[in-house]
Amino acid sequence: MDGNGTSPSAGRLLLLADTTLVSVLERNRLKSLDLEPSAAEEADIQRSLLALRDGIATLEREQSTAESDSSASSRSLKSREDTLIRLQKQFDKLLSLLQDGGADKLLAQVSAPRPSRPSLVYPSNDEYNTSRSRLLNTSSPRTRTPKTVRFSDNLIDVQSTTPDPLSIAADEARNSASNNEALLQQQRIMQQQDDSLDRLSESISRQRELSIQIGDELDSHIELLGEVDRLVDWGQNRLDGARKRLDYVSRKTRENSSLVAIIVVIIVLLLLIIILKSVSVWIGRIGRTSCGLVLF
Repeated sequence: MDGNGTSPSAGRLLLLADTTLVSVLERNRLKSLDLEPSAAEEADIQRSLLALRDGIATLEREQSTAESDSSASSRSLKSREDTLIRLQKQFDKLLSLLQDGGADKLLAQVSAPRPSRPSLVYPSNDEYNTSRSRLLNTSSPRTRTPKTVRFSDNLIDVQSTTPDPLSIAADEARNSASNNEALLQQQRIMQQQDDSLDRLSESISRQRELSIQIGDELDSHIELLGEVDRLVDWGQNRLDGARKRLDYVSRKTRENSSLVAIIVVIIVLLLLIIILKSVSVWIGRIGRTSCGLVLF
C-alpha cells in the first residue's frame, strides 16, 4: 500500500476504468453513426468490465476485513473507502453509457454471476449489500449518506436509502456534462487526427508527383546521354577510318618513293625528247624556206 492508502490494484483499476470509458465512448460514437463495433472491441470492453466488477468486489472484501481486524488506520480506511466509491461510480457510469448505447447483451454478460475462484469470488446480493453498508458506515471526519448496492439482471444500480431529487438531478447533470465533455474531446482528437492524415496524404501525393516528374526527367536525360554516346561512337569510328587510310597512303608512299622518282625522270626525259624533236623539225622547215628564197 502506498502513502495515501490506495493499493496498487486500486490504481490499476482506476486506470482500467479510464481506458474502458474511452472504449465505451468510441463504441457509442460508432453506434450513433450506424456502424457496428468489431467483435474484438466488444470482447475487450466485456473483459474490462468483468475485471472492474471483480476487482471492486475484492477491494470491498479487503476493506471489510481491514475494518473487522482494525489492522489499518482510520485515515487509510477512509482513503480506501473513497477509492472504492470512485471506482463504483465509474463502473456505474460505464454501465449507464452501455445501456444508452443499446448494449443489452453485453450488460447481461457483465452482470451475470461468474464461476467462483479462490481469489476472486463474486459476492451474492446479501453479501454485497452487507459489505457495502459496513463500508459506507465506517466512521470518518465527513458525513456520508449510506448507499445500497443491488445487482439486477442487466446492470448494477446504486440507490440512496434517502434519495434527494435535487442531489440526483445534480449528479445526473454532472454525469451528462462529463460524458458530453469526454465525447467532444474524443471527437476533437479524431478530427485532429483526420486533419493530420489529410495533410499527410496531400504531402505524400505531392511527393509522389514530384518523384514521377523527376523520374521522367531522368529518363529523358538518359535518352539524351545514350544519343550522345552513339554520336561519339560514330565520330570515333569515322576518325579511326580516316587515320587508317592516311597511315596506308603514308606507308605506301615510303615504300614506293624510288619507283616514283624513276617514273618522274622518265616522264621528264620523254618531254625533253618531244620538245627537242619538235624544235629540230621547226628549224629544218625554216632552213628549207630560206634556201628556196635564195635560189629564187
